[in-house]
Amino acid sequence: MTERMPRDPKKQDKRYIGNLRPQDVKALGIGIELSVVIGGFSYGGHWLDEQWGTSPWLLLTGVCIGTFGGGWHAMKLANGGKLPDLGFKPKTTHKPDDSTKESGDDQPGKPK
Repeated sequence: MTERMPRDPKKQDKRYIGNLRPQDVKALGIGIELSVVIGGFSYGGHWLDEQWGTSPWLLLTGVCIGTFGGGWHAMKLANGGKLPDLGFKPKTTHKPDDSTKESGDDQPGKPK
């Protein structure tokens, strides 16, 4: 069997950070961002609850906003900056009906 030659330390592959591949680093970044967003909104909700005496409602609101917003952002990052196609199609605008034209106008094959 052929043995692999050890890498030259001067020619380090810049795509790798330690033993992590680029997709591993991307996944770590998405996970860290998601946890920071959820944690930030949770802390903000907890702080507002203490200020206004509304415990636990603003904390729960912060957790929900952080979870949905962070999840939306994580989905966007995982797809390269665009949202995935979820199968929803935008509504088409209604085209005007041809019945507003006078009868006999613009009808091919009829003598005028």
